[in-house]
Amino acid sequence: IPGERIGRPLEGPVRIRTGMGAVGSGNSRIAEVVAVDRFGNLITGLDASLLISGAELEIKGTRISEIRRNFTDGPLNGPFLIAGSSGLAEIACDRSPASGLLAAGVGEPVVLHLPDVRFDQ
Repeated sequence: IPGERIGRPLEGPVRIRTGMGAVGSGNSRIAEVVAVDRFGNLITGLDASLLISGAELEIKGTRISEIRRNFTDGPLNGPFLIAGSSGLAEIACDRSPASGLLAAGVGEPVVLHLPDVRFDQ
């Protein structure tokens, strides 16, 4: 397949954000949006394994607590969190781009608030 049929040639070096570098201690992790996919989902630099019950992600003053296993789980009601195929946490919306709804893009800071975890003896 000729390259022109797949897309336009890249000019110069391309910097790829890896999502590495989420920082924090205690119950918070700070990262940023590292990519926006073709559907407008916001891919964060947070490991998807952090999406546990009770976690909330904050972006531009909006707190998102709904975590889904797939895009069709649950009602149509605004943004939700989902584990992306890259292993990173993503912000998505039903039938609309999260990037547009939240007016956010690459480089936007995100804060993940984790619940207190208690281990009873």
